Amino acid sequence: MLLRGNKGFGLNAPSKFAQRALTQVMAQEYKTFGVHAAHIIIAKPIDAPSLRRIIADRGNLRMIK
Repeated sequence: MLLRGNKGFGLNAPSKFAQRALTQVMAQEYKTFGVHAAHIIIAKPIDAPSLRRIIADRGNLRMIK
């Protein structure tokens, strides 16, 4: 999967990188105990009424059609 930044997500990118880095560290540290760590990326917005309101308020209705 290709991971790249998108316009408008600059404030979100550092925390997402931190989540991925933490998952990689946890996977290495706990593998001797048989623990698996996974960082899952959902590449699309999750359809929810609150998300639809936010998108509509920003004038990006084409994102949800």
